[in-house]
Amino acid sequence: MSALTSPLSLFPSSLGVALFAQLDPRLWLDDAMASWRWFAVLGAVVALILVVRMLIITRFDDPRRIYYANKLAMYLLFLLGLVAGLAVFLEGSADLATTIGFIGAGLALALHRVLASILGWLVVLSTRLYRTGDRIQIGEVMGDVIDIGIFRTAMMEVGNWVGDQQTTGRIVTVPNCEIFESSCFNWTHGSHHIWNEISLVFTFSSHWRKAEEILLEAVKEIEPKIIEEAKKGFSGMTRSYDFKMGKLTSVVWMRICDHGVELTLRFLTEARQKRVTVDIVSRNIMDAVQRTPDVEFAYPTHHHVISQYRTGQTPISPRTISTGRFRPELSRPGPPSQSPPPSQPEAERA
Repeated sequence: MSALTSPLSLFPSSLGVALFAQLDPRLWLDDAMASWRWFAVLGAVVALILVVRMLIITRFDDPRRIYYANKLAMYLLFLLGLVAGLAVFLEGSADLATTIGFIGAGLALALHRVLASILGWLVVLSTRLYRTGDRIQIGEVMGDVIDIGIFRTAMMEVGNWVGDQQTTGRIVTVPNCEIFESSCFNWTHGSHHIWNEISLVFTFSSHWRKAEEILLEAVKEIEPKIIEEAKKGFSGMTRSYDFKMGKLTSVVWMRICDHGVELTLRFLTEARQKRVTVDIVSRNIMDAVQRTPDVEFAYPTHHHVISQYRTGQTPISPRTISTGRFRPELSRPGPPSQSPPPSQPEAERA
């Protein structure tokens, strides 16, 4: 063996290359540099997050603006960090576009609903389909929006077992991809006011014009302020949509039904104060009906005719039991009624 022969010649060629690669300090240095690049990217992103948050807090006073600025900054920094991380990971790769294409195709197949939720998030932010604070309904879920994330929208649940669209106290999340599959109703976009109706039936013998006046007077206490606020919201909608603002004052519609005259009061109310408004109007109506003797509520009636016959004797006059009128002052319990004493012929027959 020659004195100039390398010691690696004593081993198979592949094993020699592997050992030499492990002993090559340049490879160790490259690995260390790659690791430091990862830490540098991570540190830079964290530092940017802290700086941006401090700037947002010092520049804005409105909590809603702070919320949106924080969200936008976090998403942009996350995207920047993702791009920088991919650049470090794929550095020196000649087939960068091919690699990214294969990764994207795999993610699209495995995470199609996740990607659809991200697209839905972009649609919500770009079109302002809804914002935080809006009351919306997506499919069967209704609530007040408290957060719009990349994948899901969080809402304070409204309705369900609680009547008249009041909050239940539960937080419900809906995937953003649901906006492509279900209808989205926004109760507070543009204007925070909606139309509401109360339908009541009065007897045929009631003075229905007085009943109509009672219904219109019941909303006059709260109507001026509501109409003033609603005009501002509806006027803004006329600039954004092909929308014409009609009559905003309350109106009463009449319909004749089988057991009386039905009057329907249509009036504006604030979307989140629907139950409060209905309570005020209902109390005003009840007080006014109690003070008006010729206005009575009606409801479906049933008449039962009871006849009693005795063998060999004349039948007793039939009794008619009927229901159909309701007076608030007559709904309170009173003293038990006493039947009149029987007439003389009936007493003798008994």
